[in-house]
Amino acid sequence: MCSIAASYGEDDPLFCAVEATFEQQVFCWGRNESLEWPSTGPAMLGLSGGMGFMCGIAAGSQRPFCWRKNLTSINIVPEQFQNTSYDSIAAGDGHVCAARSQDALVDCWNGDDSLNVPRGVTLRSLVAGRRFVCGIETGDGGTARCWGDANLAATAPPGDVEFESLSAGGEHACGIVRKSREIRCWGDNRLGQTDAPRGIPFVVLSLGLNHGCAVRQDTHGVMCWGRGFNASAAPDRTEFLALASSRVVTCGVREDNLLVVCWGNGTEFAPPLQLSSPGVCTAAPCSAGEFSFNASSLGVVTAGLCSSSTQQVCAPCASDCSNGSFVSAPCGANDNRRCTDCSLCETSLCRGLCHLSPAPESSAVGVEERRHRAVSLAAVLGAAISGGVVVAVIGLLAWCCLQRRRGRWWRNSGSGRSGDGAYGHQNGGTGTGTSGGMQLQSVGSGGIPCVKPPEALRYRLSELRDATGNFKEVNELGRGSYGFVYKAVLGDGQLVAVKRANAAQRIHGSSRDFDAELEILCKLRHANIVNLVGYCGEMGERLLIYEFMPHGTLRDHLHGGLSPLGWGLRLRVAAQAARGLEFLHKEDVIHRDVKSANILLDAEWSARVAPPDAGYRDPEYSTAPRMTAADDVYGFGVVLLELLSGRKAYDCEFEPAGVAEWAGPLIRTGRWAEVVDRAVEGPRSVEPVARLAEIAEKCVRVRAEERPPMGQVAVWLEQIAQGSGSL
Repeated sequence: MCSIAASYGEDDPLFCAVEATFEQQVFCWGRNESLEWPSTGPAMLGLSGGMGFMCGIAAGSQRPFCWRKNLTSINIVPEQFQNTSYDSIAAGDGHVCAARSQDALVDCWNGDDSLNVPRGVTLRSLVAGRRFVCGIETGDGGTARCWGDANLAATAPPGDVEFESLSAGGEHACGIVRKSREIRCWGDNRLGQTDAPRGIPFVVLSLGLNHGCAVRQDTHGVMCWGRGFNASAAPDRTEFLALASSRVVTCGVREDNLLVVCWGNGTEFAPPLQLSSPGVCTAAPCSAGEFSFNASSLGVVTAGLCSSSTQQVCAPCASDCSNGSFVSAPCGANDNRRCTDCSLCETSLCRGLCHLSPAPESSAVGVEERRHRAVSLAAVLGAAISGGVVVAVIGLLAWCCLQRRRGRWWRNSGSGRSGDGAYGHQNGGTGTGTSGGMQLQSVGSGGIPCVKPPEALRYRLSELRDATGNFKEVNELGRGSYGFVYKAVLGDGQLVAVKRANAAQRIHGSSRDFDAELEILCKLRHANIVNLVGYCGEMGERLLIYEFMPHGTLRDHLHGGLSPLGWGLRLRVAAQAARGLEFLHKEDVIHRDVKSANILLDAEWSARVAPPDAGYRDPEYSTAPRMTAADDVYGFGVVLLELLSGRKAYDCEFEPAGVAEWAGPLIRTGRWAEVVDRAVEGPRSVEPVARLAEIAEKCVRVRAEERPPMGQVAVWLEQIAQGSGSL
């Protein structure tokens, strides 16, 4: 019996696990689907899977409860056993055995006479396979006792070995030896299913039909064996605390975040993004070599793992770390050993553990020499800075006076020609990028009028023709209703994106419109928007020069085949894009086209909001006289759902096609885990992802007044990103 279990033997098994909450409810999944546990189903202490059915011990009463794969709330345990309390339960082909809490005697049902337990035998840690059952004798002995079909070698365990725990496969069984912690197996070995690794201590063991997997004692890494099972698919450098195996699939509860991961020959068995308990709750004190598991140490918000405050989950201690990290704190009473990446090693002890070269020795003379050099360097820098400040202040005052006399003043100063990133796509000419409509809508009134950028930002048309190869198609980054965006290299080597209005815009637009647009753009400078570098209005052209974003658009990464973004980067992108939009709203500017194609990534993978274009509208747009900040919030909520799910904003291959219409109801009913993108490795903690889902749902509510302001969204997302270490 374990906190996670699998039915076995059939092609379509059922996996179930106990949630990592004090409610101890069960969640289940099958092939490409999550299965809903009935609301009348009891909380569970532990589980055991049989042939097409599942059994468990109810938390609190410790009474047996078994159910079919369809997850009905009907208890299929015979009535004469339903009111008896048991400590462990084991499900086999169709038979079930359970050890009583009162006296450790065993009751069995739904089996033939060969499966009746010998009288007077007291056992613990029951396991069941095909036509056999095993358990460990109570008392000081600890030997294995098996019974069932006499023709099975699985019913003949070694009689001179004391076991700590057992597991049963199809027609074989294995156990972890009490002192050495090595694995000892017996029974059918036609496919190498009893050829467990030798000479290695283990703490957790799980057998499938013809394979086995076990968790190492030292690192809590997993090892698998058995022919016909894809043992190489076992996760590398991932620590586990609990395992369950079906015919050709094994699933495990990760130590670092309590998420379930599955591997083997059935990759379609993807578990829901829910936390699983790392073990079975017990009222007994933890033994030597164990610690009381504390979920809060993982950043998991939970009131506890057990329904009773007198119970705890005792988990095995690890003594070592995976390659590339070292033990920075040993296992304690309430926490497992802690591992730190070797790149953070600063002591001679960890250098030895990480097999790093020793740090260079430092003598007193060397230290004094470095101190003397530092003081000398500081003196030189101090003199240089002092003189430089005087020159800089004089130059700045002169420039300001000149600009005021000319009537030109960039309200947020900064080098207009500086820009290390890219508005557009990484490989010029091939990306779809975003074109942007440049139809910024200012809703403010009053304030200091913003005029054209300084003369230094005005480019000659000849410069831009040379920089874009005369606007050749090969340098095109994207296009839209406004015109085209080109990749350009200026004469000084600076990489920029040049937006050129199309013929219709140039014919029907006026220089006054262009000046009005510049008036708005010139005041918009922020770390999380794509900033204007320059402009050109010669010969009727309408050209705007922006920073170049080398890592393309968010849409390219989520849906366009570029490198997928991990959860840490997704949380950071969400927080930074929110800050960019918050800035626009503070400047009384409505973006009007918030979408993943208009969020770009600069050289440092920071998110930048791009100039707008025509995009999706929220449900109230058709009746609204003009767009408001709430419309931007809705669009940003759609972007958050794309980050969360990996789905496009609108995809006709799904029903409903809109990601907001699909994900919103699921999140509102607490089923946010069904929305989460499984194409990327699961996060270390699900709490930030759950909060991201909650914020996204608030942003896409149909009624505009129910949506939070962008400033509040930015605060929430920044808190999540900082809490998860993404910022």
